[in-house]
Amino acid sequence: MLEYGRRVYVRGVKSHVIGRKEVRSFLRKGIELANFEGIHVVCNIEGTIMTTYRNRDFRGLRPRGHRHRRSEVF
Repeated sequence: MLEYGRRVYVRGVKSHVIGRKEVRSFLRKGIELANFEGIHVVCNIEGTIMTTYRNRDFRGLRPRGHRHRRSEVF
């Protein structure tokens, strides 16, 4: 599973997740991941698995805090 998911670094941990985009992308390569859609594997920075869960809402993976401003072109 860790080879196929998207890697996201949020709030001091590394998460491997499989969402709709990953399922679609790997299906084109002949790898069926539909049963794993929504799986999150949370690891510490060293790579040790801390927990796993299923959640199809990925909004929690966005970084919290200040918003990034677009740079203006002058």
